[in-house]
Amino acid sequence: MNQGYALIFGDSSQLTNCLVRIHSRCLYGDALGSDDCDCGPELNLALDMIQREGRGVLIYLEQEGRGAGLVNKARAYQYSQDHGADTFDSYRRLGLPVDSRRYTGAAQALKDLGIDRIRLLTNNPDKVHDVRAAGLQVEMTSLWTLPRNRHVHRYLEAKRAHRGHVLPASWESYKWADRLIQAGALMVFGVSCAVLASFARSAILAVWERMSPTGEVPVGGFVAAAVGVAAMLGLVIGQRGSARWRLLKGRLASRFAFLRLG
Repeated sequence: MNQGYALIFGDSSQLTNCLVRIHSRCLYGDALGSDDCDCGPELNLALDMIQREGRGVLIYLEQEGRGAGLVNKARAYQYSQDHGADTFDSYRRLGLPVDSRRYTGAAQALKDLGIDRIRLLTNNPDKVHDVRAAGLQVEMTSLWTLPRNRHVHRYLEAKRAHRGHVLPASWESYKWADRLIQAGALMVFGVSCAVLASFARSAILAVWERMSPTGEVPVGGFVAAAVGVAAMLGLVIGQRGSARWRLLKGRLASRFAFLRLG
């Protein structure tokens, strides 16, 4: 295998048809949380899905910058910022191959583990082609996250346009679905707090009267304040970036597969 690492999750004898992520290193996205690409969120979601299933393989390849290396990647990013070009055009104008990565070594590593059939977490048809060419049966399993900002949106559009990645032609339906999920979650949380507050009303009032024995007890105002504080705490610790949230949005993506118009 070209330089990289294979991380095995679960029983190594039960990996047939498991989830596999072949991920090329991205220092900016994986380690530094860059807002210019989707590499970090994709890796997080892939690991969440593998952990949820209890078995799978992550192959982490030293193929920074689509195989051009970190220095050339930084040069291309700088060119993109200075000239408004996407990264693929920047690579071309700098005389770099737009994508020199290869995945046959990763496929061979999977075969060495005794795996002959996998569900590959990717949107990249070239990756699927390379792994199939090495003799593995591959089911392409979509893996993408909603673009966090316009930079990631442009990056994903460039991958779809230049390299044929299987991504939505429009993100609007997914964005609205994401907003509805957030609104629904907040509504359920608020209603739950209100129900709990009503059940605990007598205890709450007793505590309130002890804290303020000379004042009147505004029951409705207190309950509303309690629900509001609980909702704010829920938002703070509500784990927008948690594994559960990423999995929920990952499942949403799979439910709306019919919207993926290449």
